[in-house]
Amino acid sequence: MATTMISPAGELGALDHYVGNISAKDLDSPEPTERAEYCSTIGDCTSENFVDRVRENARRQGKSHLKHEAYHVILSQTHEEADPRDPQAGHRQHVMARALIKKKFPGHMAKLITQRDNGRWGEVDGERVWEPGKWHTHAIIANVSSREAVLELVDKDGTVSERRYKAGRAIDGAMKDIHAIRHGTDELVLEHLGYDNAAYVEACRKASAGRGARATTRDMADRRDHGYSSHDEVRVRLREARALATSWDDYTARLEADAVWTRVTGKSGVSYAWVGADGIEHAASARSRKGRDGLGNDFTMTSVTEQCAVNAERVAQGETLEAPERAMVPAPPAPTERPVPVYLTPDGRPPWERELDDYAERVRESGGTYEQQARERIDFALEDAWVTDRDRLIVAAPDHGIEVDGRIDEPLIALDTTDGRIAFEAGHLGDEYSGDHLDRRFKTRRKDKDCDHDRGARSAPERATGGRSAADAGTRIERIDGAAIAALQSRTNARIIDERAKRHVDSSERTGHCVDVEGRRPDGAAERSGREANQPDERGRGPDREGGRGRGQASSDTHTPIRDRAVQRESERAGDGSDRERS
Repeated sequence: MATTMISPAGELGALDHYVGNISAKDLDSPEPTERAEYCSTIGDCTSENFVDRVRENARRQGKSHLKHEAYHVILSQTHEEADPRDPQAGHRQHVMARALIKKKFPGHMAKLITQRDNGRWGEVDGERVWEPGKWHTHAIIANVSSREAVLELVDKDGTVSERRYKAGRAIDGAMKDIHAIRHGTDELVLEHLGYDNAAYVEACRKASAGRGARATTRDMADRRDHGYSSHDEVRVRLREARALATSWDDYTARLEADAVWTRVTGKSGVSYAWVGADGIEHAASARSRKGRDGLGNDFTMTSVTEQCAVNAERVAQGETLEAPERAMVPAPPAPTERPVPVYLTPDGRPPWERELDDYAERVRESGGTYEQQARERIDFALEDAWVTDRDRLIVAAPDHGIEVDGRIDEPLIALDTTDGRIAFEAGHLGDEYSGDHLDRRFKTRRKDKDCDHDRGARSAPERATGGRSAADAGTRIERIDGAAIAALQSRTNARIIDERAKRHVDSSERTGHCVDVEGRRPDGAAERSGREANQPDERGRGPDREGGRGRGQASSDTHTPIRDRAVQRESERAGDGSDRERS
């Protein structure tokens, strides 16, 4: 169930640091997570300058004297409604939490961080099992507003009214009313997630009634019956904060970031509140009183303050504080009849699953994803036996409705679609399309087959289609996207050839081989080129193994630029008048 809690924030800077900047607290897990998996801000601020902007606005509005700089809201969901192993579940919650804060705290800057750390090792039937943490969102909300706003209020009868606020107003009782916030949560859960949260909360409470929904003496019975209690769960967090804090404010800020609320009662009494793994809110005092089991004397204000003083002295001496190991505790019971959300959709399925079905149908109707189209077009280009290296792949790719760029590094793929041009690295299509894999494929092809001999045995149309008939090749390409190929052929062939020629010229100039635009050597270079023609290139290949050899050329044509080879290739295709008709 979606549970929402609110309280005044402790020290703003410390809370901001502990919520998003420290390492995740389940780093020893087999499923590591990030401390801040989704982070965003509301208002004129960024995640980096949020604290400074909040304080700057308070000074500008003359409200620096307020007791609280900000308020802290936590929205969490149980495993049944937000799968901790599904990143999209966290994103859905983050989007919903933003909508909640905008609606309930209009005009106030806010920073939201969604995370799922605090997973732990548990023991189930004698086996060690990892239980991921719940998805939950921390929202830190500036106490002083930065602009005018209107708050919508709904009373018990459902009557809607509005309250207007000027810039500089602090959060008042109407805004921080927990009942109004939870009502807003219920509305947004229905809108974004598609189930009745109020009904689900009630079902969870009824299911937990028999095993101690609050921190009472029933916890002792839970330990006997299940080997687990909500007290055991929260003590892990309290011990860690107590071991690392150097002041009481530091202690409470650490606990806030760990989703534990601290409230001082009287002079030194302390009570804690948190949401358990079962999604139920729990509360307990440090000391036992009135028939209720306390969390322990180690967590009274006096004991914590004394430990903080010791920690501060150790830090001053240059020591590094270490948190105690999070001891393995038995996992909470998961009864087979534990409630699950009831989605109010025609087929009872979550809305996002229905959206995925709609997306899959659109993909099928459009002929596949852009990645699928790119893979198929590259495969067609690679079927051409003339394509024996990257240079030739770059020249031949436009014939198949795609552009390839990148002679040495990871190739860059450009595809014209109805949504415009899309470019991505070849490795995005899968490992078999990465630069290294393509190079190995070309090398294997050169070893296994003499492309020059094979080229002479086939006609120009066969060479252009990798051995398939021209009619068959045209049909297959037209089926993919004939309009895109036609546009690409007319627009990109000349540009690709010119770019490759220019790169060849630039490369030759850097290595001392002077050539003009047409690939001719100036006077005086013939003697030097004659010597260099028999030297291996930078990849260790001699002239007989030069991968960019043009069709019908002898092996001595090592230095023919890409432009000449591509032009000759085009003339060969049209030479016998039987070249395939372009789409």
